[in-house]
Amino acid sequence: MCLIGKYVNWYNYQRLHSSLDYKTPAEKELEIKINNYRKVA
Repeated sequence: MCLIGKYVNWYNYQRLHSSLDYKTPAEKELEIKINNYRKVA
């Protein structure tokens, strides 16, 4: 994997962010999708 690919992977799947309740961007995205699905169902 190239250096940029490693950074993008770290940024989206490993980095915790305080504005996302200390979740990774990928975890927060999944949480939002699940919550939206529950509202529709």
